[in-house]
Amino acid sequence: MQPLRLSGRAHPTAEETLHHAEMLAVPDLDASQGERMTAVVCPSCPGVLAVVATVGNKPSFRCRIGHMIGANQLLEMKEVRLEDHLWAAVTACEEFAALLRDLQAFPERQRALLEQALEIRALIERAEPIQWPATTDEASRSAVDGPEKT
Repeated sequence: MQPLRLSGRAHPTAEETLHHAEMLAVPDLDASQGERMTAVVCPSCPGVLAVVATVGNKPSFRCRIGHMIGANQLLEMKEVRLEDHLWAAVTACEEFAALLRDLQAFPERQRALLEQALEIRALIERAEPIQWPATTDEASRSAVDGPEKT
């Protein structure tokens, strides 16, 4: 683990993150094993998802709160959530830079924050979200997945 940051939380090193990325997010999809916990958080709440059933090769998920999510819905919701988090980082950098500017404090940090915001914006612009086949519209994806329950 890296040293504690200002937040007081240690964050994994790049090597540790790569190790985690190699781990399976979803366990074996054999439905006969019953409900199995995943390493994936519900996109609607902080609950951990469990695989509750499979239809063909497509798992269905339920979180501790009770949200039911199909595989395609989960992918779409995670895609949106990822972009939202990246935009939140842009906003945080820009707001902090504006505060430093207005308080006329730490100009080097202000410049670094604005550069970081630009780098994150570039990441967002380069991202290529999942492109669903033209024949797969939202209604048919939901029909395969089943409705999300909130």
